[in-house]
Amino acid sequence: MKKRILAFTLCLAIVFMFGACGKSETSSSSEVVATVNGEEITMDELQYFLIQAASQLKSAHADAETGEVPEDFWSTELEGEDGKTAAEVALETALDGVVEFHIYKIEADKLGLKLNDEDKENINSQKQSMIDSYGETMYEAQLKAAGFTEETFMKLMTLSAYSQKLYTNFTEGLDEETIAQESKEYFNENYLKAKHILISTQDAETGTPLDGEALEAKQKVVAEVQEKIKNGANFDDLIKEYGEDPGMEQSPEGYVFGEGEMVTEFYEGTKALEIGAISEPVTTSYGFHIIQRLELNDEDYASYEENVKNMVMSEKFVEQLEAYKKAADVKKKSAYKKIDVKAIMEQYKADYEEASAVIQEESAKMQEEAAQQQTEDEAAVPEGEGSEEAPAEEAPAEEAPAEEVPAEEAAPAEEKTEEAATE
Repeated sequence: MKKRILAFTLCLAIVFMFGACGKSETSSSSEVVATVNGEEITMDELQYFLIQAASQLKSAHADAETGEVPEDFWSTELEGEDGKTAAEVALETALDGVVEFHIYKIEADKLGLKLNDEDKENINSQKQSMIDSYGETMYEAQLKAAGFTEETFMKLMTLSAYSQKLYTNFTEGLDEETIAQESKEYFNENYLKAKHILISTQDAETGTPLDGEALEAKQKVVAEVQEKIKNGANFDDLIKEYGEDPGMEQSPEGYVFGEGEMVTEFYEGTKALEIGAISEPVTTSYGFHIIQRLELNDEDYASYEENVKNMVMSEKFVEQLEAYKKAADVKKKSAYKKIDVKAIMEQYKADYEEASAVIQEESAKMQEEAAQQQTEDEAAVPEGEGSEEAPAEEAPAEEAPAEEVPAEEAAPAEEKTEEAATE
């Protein structure tokens, strides 16, 4: 299954985390650069997607030390792109993204799907929450860095809202039995289950890697465990005796996980095993793992069922969107050919830096005001206030003294740490 993130899940609030776009030196924001099925796409809409695409290309080809690309990068033909320059690739990727946003509304209109008052209120409340979170000054600074007018920002928010309408309508039309079957198949093909014996190679207090004699001692433990496995020892008993992953106590039946949920070595080590087989030691930054692969069961699937079904339905929706886009009539206008990606990126960088300065200044002011308020609040508390309250150590008479609490209840629960195999 493709790992593409649906555009309909894109939160435009990324604009407010500096993931937006700059102003074009070559086209006005309202200039029409393309049409899709007759609907106009303006420069300011395209720019949102252009900067994302251009930034990804730049990151992939940038110098490891400086983070910059050569002066002629945007006019350079990229390998594997059929002779297209970096600028052309970025523009085509951006156009594909904005076309998809417009298709949400185009296809929703065909189905008679409209935004209701609740949808519109949700859009407005998202905008207001950003203002409330950042303040008017920072909100305006971010819009400036993004190259957005508020009108354009709200337009993209509205187009995005149609995606959920379209998605809901699409998934409601899917056959439930088919989805259930495909989801179960996907789960069995893409998820693994395993137990392991972790011999940690990290210092218990500092988390730093062990070396020298300490590491050699751990390697001897690994050899000892392997010898016991060879002689037929019970794997669960060995986990209890040697295992240093607290997560195994919380999940004695084993971990269920998909790709990316565990460190790569652990995932690949498990995947390479047959059901029931036990691995040779697998080395990760956590230590040595001796893994036993287990068979997935219905109970395992039940705990993942809803998530997997949503993944399967989302993938089908992506396929439907691709079909919509393939059938769409997209026409580029003359203004599209005049877009200067290099100039846009340079302007974006300048606007980003300007907005950053404003935001840092505003943040400093907010921190200063908060500190001042705290000082004033503390000064307003009369000296000795609260002295009449019972000291924490003096428990009310009706409460049982700490020493009378049964030992098994008084003992603090062991601190749960992250499973050593997880990332």
